[in-house]
Amino acid sequence: MLIADDDGAFRRALAAVVRGDPQLDLVGAAANADDVASLAVQARPDVVILDVRMPGGGSSAAREIARAVPGTGIVAMSSFADDTLVREMHDAGAGAYLLKGCSTAEIRAAVHEAFAAPARAPAPLAPVADRADDGPEPSVLRVIEDGLIDVAFQPVVGLLDAGVVGYEALARFPGSDRSPARWFEEAERLGLRERLEIQAVHRALEVSGGLGPDQYLSVNLSPDAATIDDLVVVLAAQPAGRVVVELNEQAPVRDHRRLGGALARLRAAGVGLALDDAGAGEASLNRLVRLGPDFVKLDGELSRGVDRDHARRAVAAGLISCASELEAAVVAKGVETQAQADQMRLLGAGFGQGFHFARPGALPASSAPPRERAASA
Repeated sequence: MLIADDDGAFRRALAAVVRGDPQLDLVGAAANADDVASLAVQARPDVVILDVRMPGGGSSAAREIARAVPGTGIVAMSSFADDTLVREMHDAGAGAYLLKGCSTAEIRAAVHEAFAAPARAPAPLAPVADRADDGPEPSVLRVIEDGLIDVAFQPVVGLLDAGVVGYEALARFPGSDRSPARWFEEAERLGLRERLEIQAVHRALEVSGGLGPDQYLSVNLSPDAATIDDLVVVLAAQPAGRVVVELNEQAPVRDHRRLGGALARLRAAGVGLALDDAGAGEASLNRLVRLGPDFVKLDGELSRGVDRDHARRAVAAGLISCASELEAAVVAKGVETQAQADQMRLLGAGFGQGFHFARPGALPASSAPPRERAASA
């Protein structure tokens, strides 16, 4: 197998698909038409996966490979279900045309079919995975490129006065039966998670104009996404105190130095830092000490039954005590009853979030700054 795509993240995702199949062996990867044609001559692969719109053109690469290495199967991949592109790749020698965002099984099936084709002669070509236009759900890439993301907001409230201090922005995918978590898992599998996270943050910033003057917007990011320079610039440009970045406690940190530098830039610009789902993994205390966040958001599992379960109370109390020493505010997530809210308040948590207060939804009109409410009255 040889793969070619100018998107490094997508190349890595394809490589993972190939390595996950014991019948396939990856012999090389390229980022443009010239390099993949040269590699094909050297490695003489059985099958090549080509990005249709990589530099130099997928059709040009396909023609050169078909000329120089006859018998090699060619699978085209694209973000676009375009009849012209399909015909162009077919005429260049491709035996299948996949849409990016299709499943791993569909990719492997197309590769095995291309390998099994006796003479790899051009055959009637149809999109193998045309989810982008006809299916009930768009591909991950189409969601990213077309901005098909909605946002729901869930308030964070004071446990003493129930006043709303901020809202967490939660990505939603209209018309989809898959949960948001499934969408991000699929994006991770395809090497597109960071792009999907960035799109979700941009969308949240676009539709959060109704926040009150003393309320903040909380956005979720993985540690890798939080280090992307363009996103750091966008977040740092927001008014000081207006945005809080939530880092998931369970997400791996691949480069602590790079993450520390990005967070330092954000915090210097007035962006807050929250450690999300504290208590859900084994690294909670280590992350707390290393990051020194402004907010610690306790995992929802600690809230469920905290008024009745001694073990949950003990873990929550320990995390709250540690957060207090670090001068971090504590948000108890997953609060579903008044008894849970009362217990978390007694343990020292200052804020709560959960169905007991409000389900995720649109920003209420009362969240708008006074001058905007007056103008709309």
